[in-house]
Amino acid sequence: MTMQRALMTALFLLVLLITPVQAGATSETAVILRWAPVIHQQDNDQNPLSRENIFTVANFDLDWRMNNNWGNLPYYPPGAAVYYSLVESDTHYFIGYYLYYPRHIGKVQHEHDMAGVLAVVQKGSEQLELLLTYNHNEFLKWNGSHVRLEAGHPSLVVSAGTHEISLVKTYEAAPGPGGIFPLPPEKQVPATGGQTGTASSAVYRLVDLKELWQRCNDIGQSRTFSRWGYFDSYYYFDAAVPWMWEYNRINWLAKPAELVRRIHGNDRQPITYLKNPYAGIR
Repeated sequence: MTMQRALMTALFLLVLLITPVQAGATSETAVILRWAPVIHQQDNDQNPLSRENIFTVANFDLDWRMNNNWGNLPYYPPGAAVYYSLVESDTHYFIGYYLYYPRHIGKVQHEHDMAGVLAVVQKGSEQLELLLTYNHNEFLKWNGSHVRLEAGHPSLVVSAGTHEISLVKTYEAAPGPGGIFPLPPEKQVPATGGQTGTASSAVYRLVDLKELWQRCNDIGQSRTFSRWGYFDSYYYFDAAVPWMWEYNRINWLAKPAELVRRIHGNDRQPITYLKNPYAGIR
């Protein structure tokens, strides 16, 4: 009887320990999905999208060798996917969404392309306070109240070839029926390689940026990165990943609150991070 009581007590304490973690995880999932953008991807061709304009995972060809992504694009259909990151302070959520493309088709064509947005959401009111966009070393800010929402999600337009992100403003008409939405929660299973959504079905999967971050030290020829934070490439072009994005030496992932303060202006409240898996980025 003593043994049974001890076992029941242990199980009860285990439930108490596990339950808050699960509740937090559910809350985080809801926040990430809530602000995931609707993406209106422009294209030079008719549907389905040409492959260089499908945002996907970096290992869409399943080999984690980055210097063959350009060459493998005709042979491995890229599934639509968006990377995400989440940093939480005592006052805000900072949710990053990142679009990776195996090819950049612009004035200078090169392998790999990555752009992103940072959604700054005020806790309590759960209001979108600010959106930052990152396009090829250029940062732009957008007041949250000026961003058009589609089914509650921020509406983005992404250019063909160069993959530059712009936002649809509240007073502008929606770009049309071609938006690509995040999959509903019950279908948001972890995605690796070929398990992504399809742009032709107008859905995409959300993939934790940690999938890429955990390979940050996989550096060398024919590996993931040629050097710290830059994809290895056959065409010798340095395409940076989000942990290299900086504004006035303030890192996008490691210090998003400081980044927003520097770009946005006058908030002088102390910054307290409750969760920041990227705090140690040098």
